[in-house]
Amino acid sequence: MRHDKQREQLPAAILIELAARHLTLVKVVGGLGSIEGTLVSGFLVGQVVSLGSLIYAPLAQMAPFAIMLLILLIKPTGLYGSPLLKR
Repeated sequence: MRHDKQREQLPAAILIELAARHLTLVKVVGGLGSIEGTLVSGFLVGQVVSLGSLIYAPLAQMAPFAIMLLILLIKPTGLYGSPLLKR
C-alpha cells in the first residue's frame, strides 16, 4: 500500500520542481525587483515553452534556459533590471 502512495506523489513533486525552476527563470530574466520585467518575461517564457513544444517536445523544457542565458549575456541585470552600481 505504501508503494502506491509514493507513486502518486511523484508526479506532483516533479511538477512543483518544474514550476519552481520556471518561476526562478522568469524572475531572473525580468530583472530582480521589477514587476514589469516579471510580467514581460513570464509572457516570453510561456511563449517559448509553447512554441518549443510545437516544434520539438524536448526543446520545450530546454529553450527557456537558453533564452535566459542569451538575455543575461546581453544584459546581466535582466530585461528591466536597474543598472549596476559602481563603488
